Amino acid sequence: MKRAFILAAVVLCLVFTAMPSTARASAEVQWKMQSFMPAASNLHKYLQEFCDLVQKATKGRMKITLFPANALFPTMKVFQNVKAGVVQMAHTSAVLYQGEWPDGIVLTPPFGSTNAMDFYAYWEYRGLKEMAAPFYEKNGLLTRGRIIGNAEPIWSRVPIRSIDDFKGKKIRMTGAPAKFFTKKLGASVIMLGPGDLFSALNNGTIDACEFSGGSIDYALGLHKVTKYMIMPQYSGAGPSEFLINKKAYDALPKDIQLIFDLCCNWAELQITQKVFRDDAEAVNKMIKGGDMEVIWLPDEDVAKIRELAVDFWINDMGSVSPFTKKAMEIYKQMAKERGIVK
Repeated sequence: MKRAFILAAVVLCLVFTAMPSTARASAEVQWKMQSFMPAASNLHKYLQEFCDLVQKATKGRMKITLFPANALFPTMKVFQNVKAGVVQMAHTSAVLYQGEWPDGIVLTPPFGSTNAMDFYAYWEYRGLKEMAAPFYEKNGLLTRGRIIGNAEPIWSRVPIRSIDDFKGKKIRMTGAPAKFFTKKLGASVIMLGPGDLFSALNNGTIDACEFSGGSIDYALGLHKVTKYMIMPQYSGAGPSEFLINKKAYDALPKDIQLIFDLCCNWAELQITQKVFRDDAEAVNKMIKGGDMEVIWLPDEDVAKIRELAVDFWINDMGSVSPFTKKAMEIYKQMAKERGIVK
């Protein structure tokens, strides 16, 4: 994986230096991209860096205009709008179009890996990318630039000190973890977009939530309306992605396609690392700079939850389709090899 990133970086540099020195007065290609992150988030800033890189690397021939969450259409309608060409690309996550792709739950197994490299091993080198390709192909879409999120704790207004304390709690969650917390832990799960989390916690609509590994949560001000950080992280190494309209991509000049792909590789590596760094700093601010109490669930409860999680991977997630059955068998084997589960 490391060698692939180094090679991409070298090729990217060669492409840049080979381009004509005279910038075009106006871009040949103008794309729009909507993110599912608010403009105030650090991730939005890094996505703008990606857009700027594409424009610089193509000597101004391609310009991507970035829009924050809900600016052009609702976050939960991203799949339909990219497919229809309303925008040429979006920064999103498969959990936000789970209704279109139920098999996408395999990307976020609860209480699984919390390491970005584990996800890359799962996606890139265990066959999952190839398994998923027909879904994107039939919908006229491409997926690029899989930016990995850090391990996610639960932010709560109320103390959760044991496995039993999850019962009846109203928790914002998405994807496979939402089903896990409902079915296995007895929580009442609610789906909300990031823009609604602060007010929902502030007015008591929800008791707790998950969203990111810390930095985006901090930007949203969640530490101002919660008192407890519940550990260990329930999930991690969850991917976001660039969802791309294939017709728009195929219409790009071949040299711009190459530069765009390499810039997506840049985003995959660089933005992932920046987010991990920012998350650590943000969590430290929340704990040391406020009244946040860190609650670690008892070891015996964590062991029980992990047993439930492995059963959930195989018998619940794996029962959705032949695709998910095969994917979760792959994931379980990877998790054993890497010491995540016994």
